[in-house]
Amino acid sequence: MHRRIDFHGRLDGRTELGDGSVRFTARLTRVGVFDYGDHKELRVPEEVFKREALDSFKGVSVTEGHAAWIGADNWKTYAVGHVGDDVHQDGDFVVASLVIKDKGTLAKIDADELVELSMGYAVELERTKGKTDSGEEYDAIQRDIRGNHAALGPKNWGRAGTSVRLLDGAAYAPQAMTEKRIDAPGNTDQTQKDLDASRAEAEALRKERDAARADASEAKKRADTLEAERDAAKRDADKARADAAESKKGEDARVDSRIALVDSARSVLGKDFDAKGKSDRDIKIATVQKLDTKATFDGKSDDYVSAAFDIATRQVRSDNESLATVNEVTTSPKTDEKKSRLDEAYERADADLKKASEAGAPEGALTRK
Repeated sequence: MHRRIDFHGRLDGRTELGDGSVRFTARLTRVGVFDYGDHKELRVPEEVFKREALDSFKGVSVTEGHAAWIGADNWKTYAVGHVGDDVHQDGDFVVASLVIKDKGTLAKIDADELVELSMGYAVELERTKGKTDSGEEYDAIQRDIRGNHAALGPKNWGRAGTSVRLLDGAAYAPQAMTEKRIDAPGNTDQTQKDLDASRAEAEALRKERDAARADASEAKKRADTLEAERDAAKRDADKARADAAESKKGEDARVDSRIALVDSARSVLGKDFDAKGKSDRDIKIATVQKLDTKATFDGKSDDYVSAAFDIATRQVRSDNESLATVNEVTTSPKTDEKKSRLDEAYERADADLKKASEAGAPEGALTRK
């Protein structure tokens, strides 16, 4: 009986299991002509998909690399998982699930260090030469295929040599008969060199991936910083616009207040009063002192000055309204009704003077001129 190691495709269909294991879907082997370097062997569908052949792969150990031919004496040393019981035909391939239980092996799979599958199995060889319908030549036919283990390896495993390897690399001797023999276990030197080269490449790719991730992380940090600076600048611009609008509103209010103040002062100081260069306090004091020359405001607060000004100008407005009423009465024909209106005007003036006095206005500001 002869032992074989065939290299096939990547793992697919990852499923997390409840105990932390991970189940993958994989192609175990296929039909066709396999090139072993010094000769080629044909795997026919009736042998590959024979019930006994398929059943022989159920439950076999999964290992990291082809470290040994697996048996009851060493499976605990090398097994990191097992092949499931769903071994079946899928076109030209034998497909099954692989359950990986070892944490370290799963980490290597996640790091893309173990990505491809290679089967180890035993066969009987019918050393008969021939040619397939497609014209591909072969030197022997594999019979009675029996699975032993499934090995995980790096990307492009075995690419330096053929896609399928003999376990011991023994030279092929054509015979017109079926022969059984057991080859010594272990990988050839060339296979080990291939594995070492693939591992080195996988490590280089891992470092390249990590560097790319670091660059991407740094680029994201720079982008986030620029975005934060842009947002801060936008907030500053919005605040500046809001402050400018608020300042304009305040300035408009101050202008309106100044105009109203000057108008009120001119009702006392005369329409030719020039307020240029004078503060609001100066204008208010000048207005009050025009009405009461004895009024002094040394040490008085602005609020006190404003109150005195408001009382004085309010009294002036009231006097002016009363005077207008008197003029209307005295210049009109004197009737009992007009006399009554004159009396009412005087009464209103006296009432305003009384209210102003109670409010604490300076004495001179309460005299009706």
